[in-house]
Amino acid sequence: MIKNHRIISVEDTSRRKLLSIDDITKAVGTGCVPKLTETDCARSLCYHLMYRSFDGVCNNLEKPLLGAAFRPYFRHLPAEYDDKISEPVCKFLL
Repeated sequence: MIKNHRIISVEDTSRRKLLSIDDITKAVGTGCVPKLTETDCARSLCYHLMYRSFDGVCNNLEKPLLGAAFRPYFRHLPAEYDDKISEPVCKFLL
């Protein structure tokens, strides 16, 4: 944003759905969170070129929601656990 020929280094979140404390509290119990909406990174381009956002949205300008908070990770390989459920893989080489 430019105002009076000055760059404003504040992120414009006016059109973005922000998660409330209630959203996060409910998510802890259920494991489900509201879906974040796509955003227009160009609205705060000066900000995003200089700083990272608080929730990770627009940290990647080509794919704005990649790596954002409350978004699933994409795996290159399937998950692998020692107990087939949740125990981390622990292989010792002797």
